[in-house]
Amino acid sequence: MKNRIVGLISAVVLVFCTVTPTTIQSATAQTIEPPPERHIPEHCRLGEPCEDENGNRYVILDDASREALSNAPNGIGDSDDYGYTLTETTYSWIDASDGVNTYIDNSNDVTSAISLPFSFPFYENTYDQVYITGSGYITFENYGWAKSEFDEIPNQSLPNNVIAPYWKYHNYGNLSRVYYKSFPDKFVVEWFSLLNSEDQIHTFEIILYQNGNIQFQYQELPEEEPLFSFSSAGIEDSIGSDGLSYWNIDEPLATSFSSVIFTKPDPSGRLLLTPQFQGKFVYPNETSQFTFTIKNTGDLGVDTYNFDVLTTWVVTLYDFSSGEPLTDTDGDNKIDSGPVGQGSQKEILVRINVPDGLSVGAHNEVDIKATSHLNPTKTKSLKLESTIPTSFAQSFRDGIDSNIRFNLNWPSRQLAINIEAGWGHIEPLIAETSDNKFIQVWEEYIEGPNNSEGYVLKYAIFDHLGRLAKPTTNLTTLYSAPGSYTSDSGYIAVSPDGKIGMVWSRTIMIKDGSSELYNTNIWFTIMDSSGRLIFGPINLTNNPSWGNYYDHNRIFFGSPSIAATEDNRFMITWVKQTEVDNVEDIYYMIYNSNGSVIKPITKLTDGPINENYFHTLSTALTDNRFIVSYNKLHNGHWLSPNDNYTVLDSDGNIIVPEATLIGRIEDIVQLSGGNIFYAYSYSNGIKYVILDDETYSPVFISNTITHPSYNGFLNSISVTRDSSNNGILTWRDEKGQYEYYALVRGSDGALLSGPCISYFFDSISDSLMFSSEQSVTTNSWQPASGTDLFSEFSADFYGAEPGGAAILHLSYGNQALTTAINPQLTLTIPDGLSYAGDTSDIVPTISANTVTWNLPNLEFADVGAFIVYVSVPAEDPIGTIYEISQSLTFDGEDIDPSNDSENAEVMVATMTYLPLINR
Repeated sequence: MKNRIVGLISAVVLVFCTVTPTTIQSATAQTIEPPPERHIPEHCRLGEPCEDENGNRYVILDDASREALSNAPNGIGDSDDYGYTLTETTYSWIDASDGVNTYIDNSNDVTSAISLPFSFPFYENTYDQVYITGSGYITFENYGWAKSEFDEIPNQSLPNNVIAPYWKYHNYGNLSRVYYKSFPDKFVVEWFSLLNSEDQIHTFEIILYQNGNIQFQYQELPEEEPLFSFSSAGIEDSIGSDGLSYWNIDEPLATSFSSVIFTKPDPSGRLLLTPQFQGKFVYPNETSQFTFTIKNTGDLGVDTYNFDVLTTWVVTLYDFSSGEPLTDTDGDNKIDSGPVGQGSQKEILVRINVPDGLSVGAHNEVDIKATSHLNPTKTKSLKLESTIPTSFAQSFRDGIDSNIRFNLNWPSRQLAINIEAGWGHIEPLIAETSDNKFIQVWEEYIEGPNNSEGYVLKYAIFDHLGRLAKPTTNLTTLYSAPGSYTSDSGYIAVSPDGKIGMVWSRTIMIKDGSSELYNTNIWFTIMDSSGRLIFGPINLTNNPSWGNYYDHNRIFFGSPSIAATEDNRFMITWVKQTEVDNVEDIYYMIYNSNGSVIKPITKLTDGPINENYFHTLSTALTDNRFIVSYNKLHNGHWLSPNDNYTVLDSDGNIIVPEATLIGRIEDIVQLSGGNIFYAYSYSNGIKYVILDDETYSPVFISNTITHPSYNGFLNSISVTRDSSNNGILTWRDEKGQYEYYALVRGSDGALLSGPCISYFFDSISDSLMFSSEQSVTTNSWQPASGTDLFSEFSADFYGAEPGGAAILHLSYGNQALTTAINPQLTLTIPDGLSYAGDTSDIVPTISANTVTWNLPNLEFADVGAFIVYVSVPAEDPIGTIYEISQSLTFDGEDIDPSNDSENAEVMVATMTYLPLINR
């Protein structure tokens, strides 16, 4: 489940702002009074996205967000954790224009490495070269690009190692230049006559001093920047975890003829703990593990760091490299890191013993504080979260390698499956079928012949234990025209009779001379639970027209959504936009799960010219109803800070006309108890709402739920339900480093668990992630409390040539909660056949006609598979058939022995191999 920001919003810049920006008084400049409080436009709402008259997207922070920013190291007199302090200083401009011209302009925005005249100390490192960018900052890292969109300082997203006197997107006019000049004791970078959107001049510079101090000087700045023209200024360390900002995601505090200086602290013992936050799902009676790194960032030589651990569960710390438990090495009765050399680091392993008997919602936090022996005032802390989840399934894109992954969660176990590896995988979708299979759909970038490229849809199906039931299959293919670009984006829904409905928008771009022509349509198909197409794909909109941006003659079909009611009907919705008259409306149609039309294409809305629809989402309710939610903009302004909704029956009749909900819905689901649950982002957190399913009025409206690890805005919000009338809420941080989880009681909205970190990626995105990167669904299959083994052949029938070998695929496992002790898998081979080997890595016991493998104990959801080769006599005539069998036993009683054994046949035959393309 997801809701993508499309159209106008996907093309504009997201900006944070405060309501009351301030300025400082320079040592030599005239005092400038703070501007009056800015008026909040009527169409805007605190903490939610808004747009100005130019289409720029921004957020007006609420009081809590502004207070959080103001409490961070930010402004004159502040210092960061490392010890840098920010103070005003005397303005004394150093002209670098007779130095070296970098020739930076709008198209050439970063230099190659530039040697410094001395070794420059910056935080715990020392640097001999620097990279200068056209975006008003320098860095000591070679990223190969300059990031024009400013970040909060400090911020762990790339770029890091930043020194930024005025970080924003700057225009370069005919007089704009970036110079640098070296002196024996200082290095100067000057940005001269850069322009903003109103061509106002900005001239400023950095001075790096040999002792490590850093000075910002501002020669000429506008008295007032254009509306919502924001930027950042400050310094941050090599990983973006520590830093000191002059101003942060706001209007500049600097004025013309002003200067500030960042003073490097005196030598001291220091440390860095990374990462600061981690979390995962855990399970009763297991040993869970985390790792973290402690680094000596001080400049007094070798240091030792004491650890204080606060937790209610049993926790032990180990040296990761040796595997030995940490001890007290300095005689102060506290476990410590042992000696860590200056600039060196040590990895620490944390083992947590999860108590037995815990139930859904149990949560524990391990707080670890490390203290420098050389300077006990220098401490760092980290937090490790452990949570027992409810049952649900989740798909997401791995933030490290872009792999599509699939997790099956129960309170007793998690199965993690890697679906598809490699770059170019985005927008995963997941849905559960009535026979407890899970269909996974994602978009994948591919390149085709004749320079065609784009994103197509692929899918795979897994069973209730995460075993592959349908290998990765292409649902769509690239448009074949030379140089064309294809973009397919869709949604899925499953009907109670097991049919899978898939709807997607297809946008095709082709070159027409110097311009680009676009064509879009909505497509639909139906599959059975095994993934076979039984209806379609068909083009629902049959739009033959091609249009371009300059003529404003394009017809767009987008924002597709699909839902399935109890009477096995699919409702499909989409948005149609006609650029020539700027008319946009929502359309829908209804299909039976067998492919017959119940309701032909019908217009749901009839908006005026210049009205646009966003966040359209259809969801099935009980009593064969659909609820369709959406938001409207008119002339680029939100008509309401809240979503609208309409309710229809499965015949397509409107039963509740357009009304208003609270917030802009990201995802919505009906809970098992009947109430409706949805969630949306709000300022620096998440809000959720519980609705009565008959009156659609709020039963509960949450406060904003937050987490201390938040790094920017939140997205990828998904909701689902469990079988106990609870709502499951998952989301992700803006940079893709953390996934979060919360469990909500469906009857009254009480927060039963969370918000907590459920997954930590040891990597972050270097760009904003507006689109959904994960989705969740119900995991309704529940394991029994006993032991339930299964053993299976991959097929009922195997073939082998005379004198050859049949290749048998055996699989086995335990699908109940009690561990199977001493399991044995036995293959019974009839006279005439003989065992020739296997791939199990277990030496079997062979006795007469049986081959037995002693398997390791099988816990819940442990599954295995291997190949067995069985030889066929050379003299056997074609058509000879042998019956073979396998069985799985253990030291105990199976609650369902019917699936402990299975038979198959081996036939002597002449083998014909089809070309690979036909297999």
